[in-house]
Amino acid sequence: MQITAPQYFSSRNPVSNKEARNALGEWMSLPYVKLAPEPFGLERLWPTLADRETPSPKIWIDAWLAAFVIRSRMRLVSFERGFESSRAEGLDLLVLNAE
Repeated sequence: MQITAPQYFSSRNPVSNKEARNALGEWMSLPYVKLAPEPFGLERLWPTLADRETPSPKIWIDAWLAAFVIRSRMRLVSFERGFESSRAEGLDLLVLNAE
């Protein structure tokens, strides 16, 4: 779960790390929420998706998430269109409209 896009949640006040951890604990206790293990092959696909000639820390993290989703055979639901480039590697992506 990645909730780090303030442009989509600008009407809310930021919460502390402790508050975020508590909210995550509540969310993880729901019966339909599962923690997925790191899938086989993630470490080989991740560098392929993250390969850039420039420093790109956001791409680095997003590439890990995309590789995790691809190797886990899951669907990524996001507001971020930047994940579109990972479709070529097999990413099942649903981009939501923030408006």
